[in-house]
Amino acid sequence: MSEYTSFESRVIPLKAAEADVYSFASDIRNFERFLPEGSVSEFNISETNCSFNVPSIGSVVVELIDKNPTDKIVFKAMLFGSNEFFLTLRIDGREELESSAHIGIKAKLNPVLKMMVDDPIKRFLNLLADEMENFTDWK
Repeated sequence: MSEYTSFESRVIPLKAAEADVYSFASDIRNFERFLPEGSVSEFNISETNCSFNVPSIGSVVVELIDKNPTDKIVFKAMLFGSNEFFLTLRIDGREELESSAHIGIKAKLNPVLKMMVDDPIKRFLNLLADEMENFTDWK
């Protein structure tokens, strides 16, 4: 496999304090809330992981692997049963009731797989960023 391929979201303005965003986002049971409606199917969740199917990509299994209060959360996702992706949410507190976030995905991808997932991952990050920006129930 080659070097890590990275995908980045835009900076996402949020209407919540950094600690509230961190607390909500670090609970994997809330993960489904940020998946845009209709973007996944077969969603299953437990206290430690979740799985779902993404059109054009396939089955994805996600688990929380690292947290750094209150600014960083890392999830590991398995794609096609053998390709690891790492989704990192970075949170930056700006004011008492405002913060911002940035989502990054990195994975070791062979050239063929990279071509297959490049556009779907970029679309997914844009949709996820939009969902987070419009979300108001962080507490």
